[in-house]
Amino acid sequence: MRKRNSGMVYRLIVPLTEIGSNVRGLETTATYDKSTEEFIIHTPVLTASKWWIGSLGRTYVLDREAAHPRANHACVMAQLILDGQSYGPHAFIVPIRDLKTHKPLPGVTVGDVGPKFGLNTLDNGFILFNNVRIPHENMLAKYSHVVKATGSYERPPNANVGYGTMVTASRIATLKADVGSSEYRHVCSPRSGKGSHYSD
Repeated sequence: MRKRNSGMVYRLIVPLTEIGSNVRGLETTATYDKSTEEFIIHTPVLTASKWWIGSLGRTYVLDREAAHPRANHACVMAQLILDGQSYGPHAFIVPIRDLKTHKPLPGVTVGDVGPKFGLNTLDNGFILFNNVRIPHENMLAKYSHVVKATGSYERPPNANVGYGTMVTASRIATLKADVGSSEYRHVCSPRSGKGSHYSD
């Protein structure tokens, strides 16, 4: 997904797959911090690395017009953690690169997966998060949500809604782009956790 606004190019990717293919058993976590009203996006183990995401690995790609920055925001699927309890996979908008420098933001590690047997012109990448903080509003919460003040969870009407969101998110991302609005820019303001040990 891409949209230009005020000279900026917003590109959104959907990093769903981790190392392996157990979609229901995703290991990336999104832990809610009631004291700051933020979600903490974290890659707890190496197998939780988001893997094989198109348009992620390289900072720039050349086309007929000019060099355009690659993905700078991600719709991350992660296990929602509230008071130590998991509530299953949910979607979160996470800024991953600076809009001006295109460098990875603090706590974010991105890279290219390397040479492949085919389609080497596509920069398939990987991404890891080290306690990256995002505001409460960055949770996609049409069917279920976390109450901002209390941190309590309001369930979707159907238990399969969350899983269906994961399966269709990447398809929707390729069909419609509307990520350049002022409301979108307002919620995309990360604050990295302390003690990051990943290299940017």
